[in-house]
Amino acid sequence: MYPEEEQDPRTITIRRSWTRCYRKAYTVKCLNKIIYTIATSDTDEVDCWIANIRSIYKLKDFFVGLGIQWRAFSNTTNRQTLVGRIATIQICVENSCLIYQLLYGSHFPNSLRNFLEDDGIIFAVSRMNIDQAMLSSRLGIHLTRPFEVSYHPSNGKQYSMEQMARMFLGFVGYPGEIKPVKISRSNWERKKLSMAQVTYATVDAYISLHLGFVLYRIKMMNRSR
Repeated sequence: MYPEEEQDPRTITIRRSWTRCYRKAYTVKCLNKIIYTIATSDTDEVDCWIANIRSIYKLKDFFVGLGIQWRAFSNTTNRQTLVGRIATIQICVENSCLIYQLLYGSHFPNSLRNFLEDDGIIFAVSRMNIDQAMLSSRLGIHLTRPFEVSYHPSNGKQYSMEQMARMFLGFVGYPGEIKPVKISRSNWERKKLSMAQVTYATVDAYISLHLGFVLYRIKMMNRSR
């Protein structure tokens, strides 16, 4: 899942109803699927990606995978881990993922803010209490329809993303493959993300999305009984 060597993004065409956006995209493989990921701090690229999604899909009860990353700092005095600024917001729709590096953007795009607060979109997110609190306190963004994907629908217990992927998505990789701790604790504030970081953020949003599909379907089936 994680490449051994760095890779350069390749140019892809993002079609819009009135123009085309040519962007550099990384190719990430997850659960035997290919995801095309744009990692950027350019607000115009964010606007283009979101406009493209809105032009293609009817955003009513529409699922989107969501995650955020930050740089963690260790406090050697009391051995606590301190949470820094939000460094990236990653969102995934089908096989397309956007990683916005907000520390280097000229401003926070209104298109992304409106997208995150759109009441027609259901955001599948793991440990949403953390992500939701950070988005609210640091950016004043309030997710209208978050959907937690870390709880088992039968026993109500909370599990890691990898455990949930094993139970509901058929993941059979080695322990720690989906979200390696070393990458999780890496410097997410760097201007150019490593390929491992791009993969990590993409996998985070992509698996959240697909867990959301499965768990929401189970929830609706249980309601109808």
